[in-house]
Amino acid sequence: MNCDNTSAFASSQNPLIAVERKSVQRDQEMALIYVAAATGVLGNQVEITRATRAFMDHDQAFLQQFLGRFFEFDQEISAWMDRDPNSTIAGGWAHRLTHGHDLVAMLRLWQEHGHVGGLEWVNHVWLRDFWTPHGVPYLPAGSGPVYDWLVGQGVTPANALSLLSLNAAEAATGILVLLSLRRVASGINRMQRLKKFGAMLHDILDLSAKGCDPQALDLADRVMLLGITDKSPSLTLQFATTCLDLSRTASDFSCAHAWGAKAFIAAASLVRAGGDVPKTAVYHGNTAVSFAGLAATVMVSAYASQLRVANIPEANVLSAARFAAQKCIDLAEEQRRPNWFRVGAKNVWGYRPLSALSNLQLALEMSTLCGSLLQPSHDPIA
Repeated sequence: MNCDNTSAFASSQNPLIAVERKSVQRDQEMALIYVAAATGVLGNQVEITRATRAFMDHDQAFLQQFLGRFFEFDQEISAWMDRDPNSTIAGGWAHRLTHGHDLVAMLRLWQEHGHVGGLEWVNHVWLRDFWTPHGVPYLPAGSGPVYDWLVGQGVTPANALSLLSLNAAEAATGILVLLSLRRVASGINRMQRLKKFGAMLHDILDLSAKGCDPQALDLADRVMLLGITDKSPSLTLQFATTCLDLSRTASDFSCAHAWGAKAFIAAASLVRAGGDVPKTAVYHGNTAVSFAGLAATVMVSAYASQLRVANIPEANVLSAARFAAQKCIDLAEEQRRPNWFRVGAKNVWGYRPLSALSNLQLALEMSTLCGSLLQPSHDPIA
């Protein structure tokens, strides 16, 4: 099927900023997914750790059998870890807080048995007991006295153990919560950055429309100085294209040159970034073109129209332009063939003929710009 939605052309106002808004929405969605997953894992931690115990905490487990090929387990060390010297009963769960399972025990085993003792401790604690419902102590030392104090304060032994130990399900819950918080923070930062950028871009365009290019340039300098677009390739490209447009409508040559320089610097940073930028950018609605190709088009256009007299090696500009043109051609070749494409929130099997044409158009524009940059003495046949 044709994955290019032509109905999106007319409604597309600013696709690059729309990409950033979608990133905010994606952060919100992922934060909710992580919270839901954390809730599910925590609510079913007993069932989960019973299942993981069946796979991890016995001598015939796959991991134990695999490690046994390279490491000879010392059963005496393991037996010492499971027997509290203050108790006549080996095993159980309370002994993990009082004996053999904290970092103090690991250091003692290392001193007495060398690396064999340390490896045995790691295997016993983190590759076996950690995957059981009762888990292992997370405090480096002193879990036993803290456990006794909690019980003395009226906390039940089971709750005291739960407070002082960590199992695989609880660790997974903590990781999922941290990932959710990270997504929330990322979404907030994106929203703040997008709001600040939108306001400053509006002011820049307003000042330039009034003929106040020097003031608009000062505001553009603030955008670059504050690094508002640094973590967002889409906003950086939007800033570059805006500066390029303003270079064509500036009130005098010096302002046009300054706008062109800003467009060149911003676009060149994206071209140099290589794999750190998205593969595609939304262009003319729903078509997908090479992000590097679009950035290089802005870069070369700024150089060709405003910066030919600047102290910038022409060979570097030509090299970047050729590289980006090839990126556009490669992407067009990929899009003209049936494949899986990401359209909105879905993966769709089909092809993207309009996107392929857009990429070829960019490659043609790039080649034309490159031709205009070649010196008259250049021999095209050589």
